[in-house]
Amino acid sequence: MTRRLLLALILLASCQQTTQLNTTAPAAEAPVAPRLERQLSTLSVPITVSMTALADRLNRELTGVLYRDDNLDGDNVAVTVSKAAPLTLSGAADRLSLRLPLRIKAKGRWLWEPCKLCPKVDKVEETEFDLVAKSMSRVQLGEDYRLLSTSEVDFEWGNQRPELHLGPLTIGLARFVEPVMRRQLADIAARLDSELGNRLSLKTPLLRAWTQVQQPVLLDGRSQTWLLIQPQALRVSPLRADDGRLFVRVGVTSFLETLTGPKPKVAVNRTLPPLLTDGRLSDDARITVSGEVPYPEATRLARVELATKTFTFNAKDQLTINDVNVSGAGRQLVLMLDVTGHTHAGFFKKQLVGKVYLKATPYYDGATQTIRLRDADFTLDTRDRLLKAADWLLHGNLRQRLEQQVAFPVKGQLEQARTLIQGFLDKPTPGALPPGLRLGGKLTTFEPGELYLTEKAIRATLIAKGAVQLTVDEL
Repeated sequence: MTRRLLLALILLASCQQTTQLNTTAPAAEAPVAPRLERQLSTLSVPITVSMTALADRLNRELTGVLYRDDNLDGDNVAVTVSKAAPLTLSGAADRLSLRLPLRIKAKGRWLWEPCKLCPKVDKVEETEFDLVAKSMSRVQLGEDYRLLSTSEVDFEWGNQRPELHLGPLTIGLARFVEPVMRRQLADIAARLDSELGNRLSLKTPLLRAWTQVQQPVLLDGRSQTWLLIQPQALRVSPLRADDGRLFVRVGVTSFLETLTGPKPKVAVNRTLPPLLTDGRLSDDARITVSGEVPYPEATRLARVELATKTFTFNAKDQLTINDVNVSGAGRQLVLMLDVTGHTHAGFFKKQLVGKVYLKATPYYDGATQTIRLRDADFTLDTRDRLLKAADWLLHGNLRQRLEQQVAFPVKGQLEQARTLIQGFLDKPTPGALPPGLRLGGKLTTFEPGELYLTEKAIRATLIAKGAVQLTVDEL
């Protein structure tokens, strides 16, 4: 009996085979660049100008005598027009209203010669009176970032219409003065339109802000996290007047991303794009936030879930994963599994030793804020080797199990980026913004964005939405 048992054991041992898989790694593929058009961010910049400040500037330009005609020849009337009081501005919608009080000094000459032998009467009388010049200006922004206005002028007399008393005659001056005043008020309106265009150009402050925002902004010194802004386009809302101020909203479309490491080097674009008018601008902001899992970290996480794990198939086939390595190949992740296993076929036992490779597509799971896998499958070379050595692996549920168990969390990174950006909105880093600019806003929601592979890491993006304002206090 003992001899028979020994013989049986020898026979069983001789039926055991070991198969080396020795599959090859898939050929390296260049990572796919992110589709940046899906990561555009939008910011809204409200700009206000006080009408009081504008009126003060115009009052400094319009001073003293505005018109003088001392020649009595021809029409026997001489007129001097002076500003009597400061001008005032008001507005509604796209209209500006100006009222300019004027003091008029007029001289009239009475020339009378009743006969050739009679003494000639040549007498000059003077009078003063007030009127108010009125201007209505329609305002808009031109392509060169300057304020364009088209003004219509009129005037109204005071309580007493102008008269000259020349001897026994009373001469009404309105018919003489009105044509002169209308000509001069047209000149004053042209000066007003010119001053509005020269004094209210947005090009200088916008160019300053345009170049300044392209400088990397340090969000957190400890983690060396930077905010990088690449502005692409500018839009403006129609100009309007309301509540004692001129108001315009400037929309900035840009690429935004957060980077970790040394301060990024950027090539600053110092050319403003053409100014486009858009009546649909709002306070809504869309900001792209990125989170990254380097491949060594992905490998560590995969080892936690898979290393030393044994999978059983059909109650007779087993596979143990001894080690895992994660890398990128184009749009897919490559999982290298160092495995051992065995299968039974009657009295025969087949051992498996070696490496197998799978490719899987990563995706962002918003519910868990993790990067997970789907569409996992063996590489072509691995599939060919398994057909010869262990085809049961091809038909088993190993791929589905891997998809269920492998996950790379990015929640912490994304929450940190959100916290850093919100903190910067609440209290910008000193020196990050030029003088005269104030930043504020609130991030409200996160939505899944793009996920792509780089040479060194898996990168997931989220779209943060909210309201962000950049207010210009100084022009």
